[in-house]
Amino acid sequence: MKRDHVALSLIVAGLVVLASCSGLPRQNTGGGGNSSLSVTMTDTPPAGVTILSFKFTLTGFTVTPSTGTPVALISGSNPVTVELTQLQADATALGTFTIPSNTYKSVNVTVANADISFANQSGAAIGQCPNATVCEIQPAGIGNLTVSTAPFPITVSSGGNIGLSLDFNLANAITSTVGVDFTQPNVLTAASLPISNQPAGQFEPIPDVVGVVQAVNATAQTFSLQSTRGPFVVSANSNTVFDNFLSCSASNFTCLQNNMVVSADLTLNSNGTFTATEIEFEDTAPDDEITGVVFSIDATTQTDFTIVVLDKLEAASGSLIGGVSVGNLATVQLASTPSFVVDTKGLVIPQSPLSLFQGSSNTSQMLGGQVVQVRVKTFTAASPPVNASLTTDRVRLRFSVISAPVSLTGNPNFNLGPLSPLLANQSLLSLQVQTQLKTAFEGVTDVNGLAGGDNVSVRGLFFNGTPAIVVAAKVRKH
Repeated sequence: MKRDHVALSLIVAGLVVLASCSGLPRQNTGGGGNSSLSVTMTDTPPAGVTILSFKFTLTGFTVTPSTGTPVALISGSNPVTVELTQLQADATALGTFTIPSNTYKSVNVTVANADISFANQSGAAIGQCPNATVCEIQPAGIGNLTVSTAPFPITVSSGGNIGLSLDFNLANAITSTVGVDFTQPNVLTAASLPISNQPAGQFEPIPDVVGVVQAVNATAQTFSLQSTRGPFVVSANSNTVFDNFLSCSASNFTCLQNNMVVSADLTLNSNGTFTATEIEFEDTAPDDEITGVVFSIDATTQTDFTIVVLDKLEAASGSLIGGVSVGNLATVQLASTPSFVVDTKGLVIPQSPLSLFQGSSNTSQMLGGQVVQVRVKTFTAASPPVNASLTTDRVRLRFSVISAPVSLTGNPNFNLGPLSPLLANQSLLSLQVQTQLKTAFEGVTDVNGLAGGDNVSVRGLFFNGTPAIVVAAKVRKH
């Protein structure tokens, strides 16, 4: 099933938020006989190159009817910035829009401002990027991508709700010099929602959205989640799981308070609304935190490591990191008594790797390829060629996304290999993926549907050890 959604957190910048029950853009085109169109995005990863971050800005998104005028849903006045690498295993929501009832023959997407951070471990320079370094490049040019093949044409009836999944195939767009060629075939494809095996009334999951809780309505059991992906208006119900609310024994909606920081697993419903399946407490109030993928670790000091930024959370006032962007590099130094925590999101973690990571006082349990969130205590902006630098007193292990072929099948565990150069250069020849009842699958029903050589993306907690393991929250077969 070809349905990889733009990996790396989807970061929505400068959205013009219109009146909507979903919170994300809901464009109203006016007139009668309208329908709703919900749009998500995924990413298909490239092989043989370590892309740590890839973002671009959607400056245009139109649907074209068989007769009549194209309908603009996103434009330069309400651009959407997308980070792709975290969408190799999951989807992100671009918005729910009101469109006239009609038959539509194609969709057109305009992208600009591409920014790529990649690890050059080829043994030689790639362009101006030396070997054994991470480089951030900004290829020039604008891409105009059109999809007119299946599932088009799409007929939209009055009052209907339809969903469209867009997949950006980074494997087809990336060049040998780690540039981007938007003119290559099949860079953008589309599929109808819902994805397979979804309950009635649900289009697809939108997991692990980190943000600040606002507008809590205890009666309606709704709240607004302010995140870098955009604002989400979220409903909870009796099936919503509340995790890690240690100071609230009720473990239900009454635990939510305005200004809390939470990580929420959401479901995009077919009417464009969002329902929380799981809400995990993270902090009582927002402070400066940067989420990034680890690239290098100083084995001598065991206090310093380098990350590529994937996401950030800013303090309500006096933020130090307002100038930090996705794709930037930052050198992190541990404070004198750092804490190490694991954001389990309800997964059952083997005791040994969990206790070793949480009991650590240095970088000995860290690996390149792990995604961590660091709480920023001091910050120095970048002064090229010197990276930004910061000190942290807390390192939180979050979900990594790892893409590779299946090398050894099994149940409940299987292995991945060969691995990306970033992992292979740490003497990781293969990686064990541990699945459990909570693990979600896409493209196959369960682990028994995987075969050797299948290309998969796994979202999960990545732990050092012998062997190194990923405890999987999601497995997607491409």
